Amino acid sequence: MTMANVVAHRAKADGICSECGAEYHKGELIYGDRCAACRAASANSHEVDREKGEVDKQWTLVDLVTHHKKQLRENVTEFQRTFGKTLHKYMHPLFGFDIIAFDDFLQTPDGTSTHDYLLQKYGQAALDLVERLIK
Repeated sequence: MTMANVVAHRAKADGICSECGAEYHKGELIYGDRCAACRAASANSHEVDREKGEVDKQWTLVDLVTHHKKQLRENVTEFQRTFGKTLHKYMHPLFGFDIIAFDDFLQTPDGTSTHDYLLQKYGQAALDLVERLIK
């Protein structure tokens, strides 16, 4: 099973997700021209961000499950401490972090991006945690 790699980057300007049409704002983490929510919800939610010089990796189902279990193990305590919720509720062993369910928990106001709301309500450390989980 091969999945295309997409380079994660910060939006240089406000824009619109090519998949869902939602607005994203300058500075938010996007994937190509897709928002983080679409990336997480799509069939390719297991794309692994590529650093310069890293070669494309072929992912097996075992690789995906192992990767997501590692993410869970490494972030479970910080997630509980930050959000008062168990990370297990938002991590699927195959599909990874469910940003849509997490956004529902946050109750992000309409017209506000999850990125901006997380930063405003929980701070940079919480935003960094969530960005690690969607990778």
